[in-house]
Amino acid sequence: MKLSTLLAQMLLLTACAAVVMAEDKADQKKLFQEYFEKFGPPGPEQKLFEPLLGSWDAKVKMWMDPNEAPQVSDGTLQRKLILGGRFVHEDFDGKLMDKPFQGIGLMGFDRAKNKFVTTWIDSASTAMHTSQGTYDESTKTWTFKKEDTCPITGKPVKMRDTLRIVSPDEQQMEMYRQLGDEKEIKTMEITLTRKK
Repeated sequence: MKLSTLLAQMLLLTACAAVVMAEDKADQKKLFQEYFEKFGPPGPEQKLFEPLLGSWDAKVKMWMDPNEAPQVSDGTLQRKLILGGRFVHEDFDGKLMDKPFQGIGLMGFDRAKNKFVTTWIDSASTAMHTSQGTYDESTKTWTFKKEDTCPITGKPVKMRDTLRIVSPDEQQMEMYRQLGDEKEIKTMEITLTRKK
């Protein structure tokens, strides 16, 4: 094959590849745009967050052992919408085992996954907790679930957290854990009362 013919074929292949890449980029841009249009704006699920907003007094009960009396403490919780109403940002300030305790949470609805989502970080751990869940309109309750590995025992652990709107001025949070094959136990209960 002549060198000129080979060069001509290489130029043709390069030109074709450039056209394909340009089309791929155009397709990617179109898909990206479609994603933003479909899943970017807040949906009706974000309206469900409105009763959660504001300043709350918290009464916390925590069980280290389900057969013993819970540790009881007080705290405060502040919630507000962020990023154009897409997420609830919450700041908790209280005590854990008689020591100062702070936590930061986010709650949202992932329209692409069709799931409610949460994240939580706090001053008692270096872990970042994430979970997904659902909302029951009849009971006004969110239920979030997560499976992980217990960092202390190495056993699998299932976690279930609920948040129920009792009234415009009261909410109830409950946390349950199941370690390995053991029975699920309640580890925490938080009663939130709206500050007046």
